[in-house]
Amino acid sequence: MQDHLIRLGFSERVALTNASSELARHRTTLRAQAASFRSSQSPAQNTGVIADLRALKEVDTSALAVILQLDREVRAAFKQPMRIQGAPANLLSLARLSSLADVLCWEDAASS
Repeated sequence: MQDHLIRLGFSERVALTNASSELARHRTTLRAQAASFRSSQSPAQNTGVIADLRALKEVDTSALAVILQLDREVRAAFKQPMRIQGAPANLLSLARLSSLADVLCWEDAASS
């Protein structure tokens, strides 16, 4: 059962030119939420994290790198994988080509 839900909304474009700023923005959100839960004595394990990719239209391999890094950080902080919602077909294709499709937790992805 999840008591808390953190939703990370992605930009329309995640590519080499903005990947580091996109990662930094989501890291800030995750760290602030984790600190909030620690101060409220809420167990981190009861927190779900969703990467909301519905707005994402333009991607390259940098987008996949951002998602992988965030997933690692979510697993470390909250002891569960980040759930990915609304992934565009081109991102899923990159994940399959990179043999990473089975590593991440995709939900309601286009053409999954």
